[in-house]
Amino acid sequence: MDPETFIAVSSWVNTTLLAGVPLRILASATLAATFWFGAYKQRIALGLLFFMLTILLSYFRPLINLIGSGSM
Repeated sequence: MDPETFIAVSSWVNTTLLAGVPLRILASATLAATFWFGAYKQRIALGLLFFMLTILLSYFRPLINLIGSGSM
């Protein structure tokens, strides 16, 4: 993948998926998967993986804005 394509894809992901309602829906879905796999299915490792993904989704955008690299 050439650098221009990578920049275009990453900026699209940043502006569409990692902002607003889609981000909240994605974080809620991963939190639901955390409880589903961690508590109901008793797959602790998979539950922890989804929990870490939830943490990443919840704090990635504010961290980027705090560093100053965000477009918002």
